[in-house]
Amino acid sequence: MDSSTIFSVDSAGVHSAEAVVAWLDGPMVDDGTACEIGIFSELCRTDPEHHRGIVGLSMDWRIWRQRDAGITDGALNYFVAGAIEKYGTIVWSVDEVVDVLAAWS
Repeated sequence: MDSSTIFSVDSAGVHSAEAVVAWLDGPMVDDGTACEIGIFSELCRTDPEHHRGIVGLSMDWRIWRQRDAGITDGALNYFVAGAIEKYGTIVWSVDEVVDVLAAWS
């Protein structure tokens, strides 16, 4: 596979999806995941009837610790977090992901 094929397949999946669940863990959000969040947030803006929203999932204790301490700087990229929060939510467990998706269905 090459980058053109990967982009084509992934982009088609993002465009046809009703919702995106984005795994946010790691030292920073994966650049491919950030790109998918950006594309899908624009789809939510232009076609909210089909594109329901974005659920950002963080199960990384480093982000939890920063959140619980009230530290927002460095916890998540502000642009990425803003896109998620404008068209969805950030959650802290798989159970919460299921609850959000059920509410959107």
